[in-house]
Amino acid sequence: MKEGEEASFFGALLDEAGDLALGSLFEGKAWVAPNPMVGALALEGDRIMGRGLHRAFGQAHAEEEALREALEAGASPDTLVVTLEPCSSKGGEKKRPPCTETILASPIKRVVVGLEDPDPRHQGEGLAALRRAGLKVLGPFPSPSLQALLDPFRKALSLQRPWVIAKWAMSLDGKTATHSGSSSWISGEQSLDYGHRLRASCDSIMVGYRTALLDRPVLSVRRVPGPSPHRFVIDPKLQLPMDGPLFQTSSIPTTVLFLEGQGERAKEFENQGVECLAVPPLEPSGSVLDFSKALGLLHSRGMRRLLFEGGGQTLAQLLDQNCVDQCMALIAPKLVGGKDAPSPLGGKGVQEMDQARQLSGTFRFDLGMDLLMGGFLL
Repeated sequence: MKEGEEASFFGALLDEAGDLALGSLFEGKAWVAPNPMVGALALEGDRIMGRGLHRAFGQAHAEEEALREALEAGASPDTLVVTLEPCSSKGGEKKRPPCTETILASPIKRVVVGLEDPDPRHQGEGLAALRRAGLKVLGPFPSPSLQALLDPFRKALSLQRPWVIAKWAMSLDGKTATHSGSSSWISGEQSLDYGHRLRASCDSIMVGYRTALLDRPVLSVRRVPGPSPHRFVIDPKLQLPMDGPLFQTSSIPTTVLFLEGQGERAKEFENQGVECLAVPPLEPSGSVLDFSKALGLLHSRGMRRLLFEGGGQTLAQLLDQNCVDQCMALIAPKLVGGKDAPSPLGGKGVQEMDQARQLSGTFRFDLGMDLLMGGFLL
């Protein structure tokens, strides 16, 4: 194959791998962030024998998937095409083995890479490791479409807090409950299962004071296999009753975030075995938590992926403080009505439509009769 033909051939393969990476928003049901969306192809000669994508946070990387599929098909792949530099680091917060080791343990002799890893801690190290081992490495071959795949990951690299996913269920007319507060259940069975799988993919989950008080949620994973995340509840003045299910299911840890200055009440909570974390107010003598500092505390405890499940006033505060990264709305084909019925997002809101927050990297798919829509705030 001539040089120009080879460049065109690999460019087309990288485009196909990029389309696979986008599948993490659909086949993977949007569970990858804060990790990058990555696609990979394993070739034997010029034939694609394995395809892979990174489907979910903590699960197999795209390179692993592509190589496994090729080997299970009885192929002996010699070329790996991947949208992003294979990872090379070990330990720490890593949930998977280095992809460089996986590649070196395979028949692969040539690796074609779209982009270098933008993480400055190990940028270029994966490519260098492959070259030192004698593999032929072609690239990087950047393109606008491949660069766009990494926009959420680049944002995640800049954060000193968990990646925050805001998820809510609502009716077709935008209500999260009736005017009397009834909300069980807006969603259908498939959406409820999806919500529990999403919980299991996160290491932490959070709700506001009114949601904890009125809905009395358990915030555990029950409908599907998987671990329950660490539960956090926003209770600025430590007013929640101790008989709520969040405090009665001690097998799952629960931490209350409250405003500084509630020392005596915090001791009462802690005497009941409930951990409390003091957070400064956003403004002096204010009643709103500084969520950047609150989430920074969670980050210092190793929390990297947080699911926020309500309510509307707390979500507005998180958005106002630029502490939301991804939104997911489960929309049920129901009409609730009522001017006093709650909606997912409270607060003051914008005055003009051109001030509305625009999501990027949007995705949508059906869950039974319901529709899931979402995107990123970058």
